[in-house]
Amino acid sequence: MIFVNFKTYQQGTGESALSLAKICAEVAKETGVQIIPIVQAVDIFRLASQGLTVWAQHVDGIDFGLHTGQILPAAVLTAGAKGTLLNHAENKLSLEKIKAVMQKCQNLQTLICTESI
Repeated sequence: MIFVNFKTYQQGTGESALSLAKICAEVAKETGVQIIPIVQAVDIFRLASQGLTVWAQHVDGIDFGLHTGQILPAAVLTAGAKGTLLNHAENKLSLEKIKAVMQKCQNLQTLICTESI
């Protein structure tokens, strides 16, 4: 399994994200290796609605409510994400924060980045 983080590059945003994800799907089909695009929250529905498997770059450990600007795990799930990336080098979380987010991700697969076990 290979995870490809589209980050916020122009080539991995909007319609370009869709094109890049389709290339990932073609390569996966040719090689038999699952390739999962990890995309910005705003691109999840665009890709998932085309039948592509995608993951969110990040979610926050929140429920519905007053959390302007945060990313609701239930929302990315509804948009079509199958999982999420947590604790990547550009958005480090404390162990307590990771545990809190994990409690909200019961229906999402998670990939947790770490420097050590």
